[in-house]
Amino acid sequence: EHFGATLAYGMQNDTMSFAAGINMIDSVFDSDGLTEKYPEAQTFRKYAPGLGAHVRFGFRGFSLVAAYNAALREVEFTREETEVRARIQPSAWHIEGGYTTEIFGDKTYGALSYSHTHELAGAFPKTRKIATVGRWLAEDIRVTFDYAYDEDYARPDGGTGRYSNAFTLRLTYEW
Repeated sequence: EHFGATLAYGMQNDTMSFAAGINMIDSVFDSDGLTEKYPEAQTFRKYAPGLGAHVRFGFRGFSLVAAYNAALREVEFTREETEVRARIQPSAWHIEGGYTTEIFGDKTYGALSYSHTHELAGAFPKTRKIATVGRWLAEDIRVTFDYAYDEDYARPDGGTGRYSNAFTLRLTYEW
């Protein structure tokens, strides 16, 4: 029995689009990703409320997206798998720029993104950089290639101190 709310505004015309909003949730640990990474956080008597903000801007094929999410208070709990006491106030932000155009008659796009987390060692990478190239093969079918480079938290901060590379080729059908 959790709750949240969003307040947003958006507008669009032939050459430009804009959207911005703020949202809140009564427990940041009842959100995508954090629920499975911190199952012990679901049993708190007092939840850690969270606040987020996002903005999207598009102009003649160019796009810019930015988002920030954070817990509003610190929480303390014992990690189930390690029996280590944790005290965190997680947050994360993301920024992405892209461009879409027609190449040889089909819509094609590319994007670069960067994201950063705070106090989420052992669950998420500290930073992630992604380069994406995609193309619509038909109106509802798209192929995308992503390259992601993740840097984990340092060992003293609860991470591995390592980095990883990931390549993803994805075929998407939308209906």
